[in-house]
Formats: sequence, structure tokens, C-alpha cells
Amino acid sequence: MYRYWGGKSARIGAWLSCGYTPVHAARLGLSLPPGNTAEFVSAVTVPAGTRVQRGTAAPLFGQPGGFPQVLLLDRIPSANFSSGEPTV
Repeated sequence: MYRYWGGKSARIGAWLSCGYTPVHAARLGLSLPPGNTAEFVSAVTVPAGTRVQRGTAAPLFGQPGGFPQVLLLDRIPSANFSSGEPTV
């Protein structure tokens, strides 16, 4: 899983992407909020047994959505989020 973050969006969070995609596509397909600059992407290892909710990103913030996404219902260790790589 992956987490796009930057700006007002932290490296650690509950919303994850099911796959890696270029930053422009991620902003559109995941309906990222305006405060999330998505300048970084972190790989996230979700431990077995973690409760999640899977779905499709709704159109929000003027973005069309449509990408698969996961909401973590349980907290996972911060060490499971990589330090992040620039998306640019």
C-alpha cells in the first residue's frame, strides 16, 4: 500500500492507496484534499489482521475520484510507513 502526503497531510495516516501512480493521477483519482501537496509517497506495510475498509475514492475537492483506496480502522506502527520518496 502507499500513502501520498505533504503540506498539511502527514506521513502517518489512515487513508492509503492500493497502488503506486504518478502524483497528478493520485491527486485526481484519490480526491486528495487541497492541503495535501502529495509531494511525497511512502510505502506502507499493513500487518496481517489489521482491520481495513476498502472502497473507491468519491469525487471531492473538485477531483473526480474513482481510484481504489483503503481506510485503516486499526492503528499500525509508525515504523510501517517508509520515510517517503519525492513524487516529483
